[in-house]
Amino acid sequence: MAAQAIAGKGGSLRVVGTPDTVVGEISEWTCEIDRENYDSTALGADFKTNVLGLGSWQGTAKGYFAISSDQGQTLLQNAILNGSAIYIELRTSTDVYEGQVNPTKVAVGNPVSGLVSFEFDFMGTGALLYS
Repeated sequence: MAAQAIAGKGGSLRVVGTPDTVVGEISEWTCEIDRENYDSTALGADFKTNVLGLGSWQGTAKGYFAISSDQGQTLLQNAILNGSAIYIELRTSTDVYEGQVNPTKVAVGNPVSGLVSFEFDFMGTGALLYS
């Protein structure tokens, strides 16, 4: 049987804590996973060789501004204002990525002819778990 695509509408961003808090009004999130490669090529080689190095992960969440009424967005903004790491879950309708992150940016956009936007960028610190 061929793999089946899943709809993004079942996804969410959650701040894990007591209690866990879903971040409202998020319309999309991304999570990028990287792995460094260190050049180990010796003189005389015709092709480069590489050794796998350290992994890292980072991402962003975008949506619509609701800090005055949404506890999740407030937690994200407070984390960057206070310089606090937080533990998050990035959920699709079938899978979960989770780990501790350092917030790197909160951006609010206020266009004259559109919706006020909210963006949260983060850098993972430690392992990214997948289930």
